[in-house]
Amino acid sequence: MFLTLGTGIGGAVYLNGKMVLPKMEIGHMTININGEKCTCGRNGCFETLASMRKLKNDIKEKLKLDSEITGKEIREVLEDENTYNKVESVLDTYVRNLSEGLKNIINIFHPEIISIGGSFVHYKDILLDKLIEEINSEDSSFIKQNIPNITVATLKNEAGIIGATI
Repeated sequence: MFLTLGTGIGGAVYLNGKMVLPKMEIGHMTININGEKCTCGRNGCFETLASMRKLKNDIKEKLKLDSEITGKEIREVLEDENTYNKVESVLDTYVRNLSEGLKNIINIFHPEIISIGGSFVHYKDILLDKLIEEINSEDSSFIKQNIPNITVATLKNEAGIIGATI
């Protein structure tokens, strides 16, 4: 399974090295029926709660940062321990929402690996271990028996762009 986390959330399923589901609206899977309204009209969509746009906007709001600040600049701001501590609850909420969507994917597809691309890769050292820990802490024995390897895409943030041209 490949996911691209950026402005929204996209995905593709691969079997034996071939893409079997070339177009998936995985970002519009509901993960919280009481969640925020999505652009698709539904509430609590995966991408509304777990896209990188959501994370960056929540960090900007919490730290009262300029709305024009880039993702790279936000990443640099988080390198300061005091600033990081101020947004740790935002990061924890984001990871819980992201893990909820991934747990649904695990239940549906039983993938051997979930590879994540998009701008998530720039935050991997902050988010990836937390994400894996959150998924591994799941009480469901069904999920625990099927936890895939979760990695960052080899092509990093370019993975979705390159994949779109193939």
